[in-house]
Amino acid sequence: MTTMDMINKAIKMIHEHDFFWIYADCEASAREASRRHMVTFVEFINAIDANTRKALKDLWLARHEWAKKNMFEINKEALNVYETKEAETLASLTALTYTIAA
Repeated sequence: MTTMDMINKAIKMIHEHDFFWIYADCEASAREASRRHMVTFVEFINAIDANTRKALKDLWLARHEWAKKNMFEINKEALNVYETKEAETLASLTALTYTIAA
């Protein structure tokens, strides 16, 4: 798997993560599933270089902030902030990946 494939998979995992697990009917099982998914994400990105890992971790935390601001009502500004962060992160990681490959 190339570094770019790993980055894309990590971003997909961020999008799939249940940041709203607290709303689930079976709170304990949802919390455990969310925890397992987070552990899987951390284990997965640990195989990536430190700069890329930090950027993906920061993106995870930005998505968490987005979720906190959307906990009780839709916050379009928070979504715009997250989408901007995601685009910037992808652009920097793409540039970094091409630099490493060269």
